[in-house]
Amino acid sequence: MTDADIKAFAVQHAPKLAENITRLCGQVIAKGIQGHLEHACALQQRVIDLEAALQRIATWDEHDVSMSVDYGSNGVRDYYRRVALDAINPSPLPSP
Repeated sequence: MTDADIKAFAVQHAPKLAENITRLCGQVIAKGIQGHLEHACALQQRVIDLEAALQRIATWDEHDVSMSVDYGSNGVRDYYRRVALDAINPSPLPSP
């Protein structure tokens, strides 16, 4: 095959090759973007969950009187500590 044959082949098939490369690259980019969007959504949910736990701790009013009587202030403290630990240690986030 001569240089002229190679150039003629490239000119003839370049549009189809470019189309295929663009399509394949687009699929790869789309998958990458999808992974990042899923990760961003998971992070957003994580922030919502942490804010909810902080709100529960800040209001400090969901324990009942019997807990305070039965377990004292340490029991109440431990209850809210568990709220915080549950929020801090959730299931792992998906990687992008």
